[in-house]
Parts: sequence; structure tokens; C-alpha cells
Amino acid sequence: VRKPVRDIGLAEATDVWDYFKQDVSAEQCSLSFKEKLSDFHQYCTGPAMEAFEKIKHFVNLTPLCTLGEESKIASEGDAAVQKRIGLLTKDMQDTQSWLDPFKGVTDMTVEKEKEKVELGEPEGLRQVMGVYEKTKFYTTYLKHWKVRKGKFLKLLDQLTASMASLEGDVLNEEKLLKELKDALNKTTTNREAAQTKLDVALADEQAAISGKEEVEQAMASLDTKILEATNLVTDLEQVLKQAILMYKEAKATLIGEHAAKKDGMMALSQLQGLTVGTPLPPP
Repeated sequence: VRKPVRDIGLAEATDVWDYFKQDVSAEQCSLSFKEKLSDFHQYCTGPAMEAFEKIKHFVNLTPLCTLGEESKIASEGDAAVQKRIGLLTKDMQDTQSWLDPFKGVTDMTVEKEKEKVELGEPEGLRQVMGVYEKTKFYTTYLKHWKVRKGKFLKLLDQLTASMASLEGDVLNEEKLLKELKDALNKTTTNREAAQTKLDVALADEQAAISGKEEVEQAMASLDTKILEATNLVTDLEQVLKQAILMYKEAKATLIGEHAAKKDGMMALSQLQGLTVGTPLPPP
């Protein structure tokens, strides 16, 4: 609604009184009118009346020159023009007042709007309130984005807290998985050391065959358990990575959707236009 007004030259800095006069009685247009009025008045009271008298027995034309007082007609003309100028300038100034983006919003400035935006309020919300505050869209939706008074920002705060808690849980699970992998690696290292010692012992000709078989069975069982544990840790690691990936994708989608919806809502303020139009021609 603002751009068309600027396009015709009625910008914020325009002084409408640069194009109109506070007192038209001294202007050339008024002087010319009074000059013509005087000529007409003199003609009616002189030559015209003399001619009318000559044909009065046929038709009485004297009412054509029944004029009021010349000075009164002149002052009434000035007053009528001045009144019309007053009405025009008032309408123009009323229209010009809507160029203020915070028209109808109490105690609001650009600086205060920025502070509210930094607190989470959608940019441009305060600039559409004066125009849309009576619409259902504003009363049932837009107003709930206001800082401190709206419920939407409180919901986002709750979401932020939940996300922070979830991220903490993810970090704890990553830490627990790392500890589990470290323990498994240590067990594997110990097993390899034991295997080395066993190989040395088995190489001794004095080792008993029955004892050798029992040890080899125990080592095979240990290998199986270590492999199963390794596979379990690998599976847990993949599941955790997938869960973290899904969480990050969901978070990015949520943030993107919120930004897109906010930008769509703020298109209302952009419709008002921001381009300064061509100024009115000089008077």
C-alpha cells in the first residue's frame, strides 16, 4: 500500500505545502479572478443596465445583473478555494501518514523492532499490525508471534530445550559407545598377547596333548565371543550413526520449514513496497 503512494511522488519527506498556499488571497489566480469580477461588476452596473432598460417593455433582463456586493463575492471566492486547499492537504497528509511503517502501533521505532527481532519475533510483524490488526489472519495467527505475549515463541523455546536435551543424550551415547569400543579393543589386545604366549607354550615339546586341546578349545571359544562382541559394537555404532543422521536431517528440515513459513508471512510487509518513487514536480 505504500509503494503506489511513493510512485506518485508523495514520499515521507514531501511537504504538501510546497504545492499549496496558506493564503490564496494574495496569489495571482485570486488577483486575476478579482480583476475579472470587477470588470463584470462594472459592466452590469453600467452598460448592461442601460441596454436592459431599452428592451424592458419586451423582457426584463435586469435579474441577469443582480449581483451581490463585489468585495463580498471576492472574499467568498478566496474562502472557498482556501477551504478546498485545506481539505486536499489534510487528505494528502493523512495518506502520507500511512508511509510510516509503524502507523497505528504504539511507541514503536526501527531500533525497538530490531530488538524484538533479535528476541525471536518475525521481521516485519510490527509493520503490518496497523494495516492487518482487524483481520482474522492477524487476530488468530500473526499476533501469537509477538515477543512475550505470543504463544508461538514459547513453543519454539520448548522445542529448543528438547533439542538440546536430545543432543545431550546423543553425546552420552557416543561417549558410551566409545568406552565400549575401547574395552573391546583392550580385550582383543589381551587375547592376542595370550595367544602369543600360548603359541610359545604349545611349541614346547613337554606340553601335554590333552592340555593343548583344552586350551585350544578355550581360545576358540574366546575368539567366538570376541567376534560376536565386535559385531555387536559395529551394529550399535551403525544404528547410532543412522539415528544421529536422522536427527540432524529432522532438525535441518524443521529449521528450513520455519524459515520458509516466516518468509512467506513477511511477504505481507514486502507488498507495501520499499522503493522511493519519483518526487512531485516543483510548484
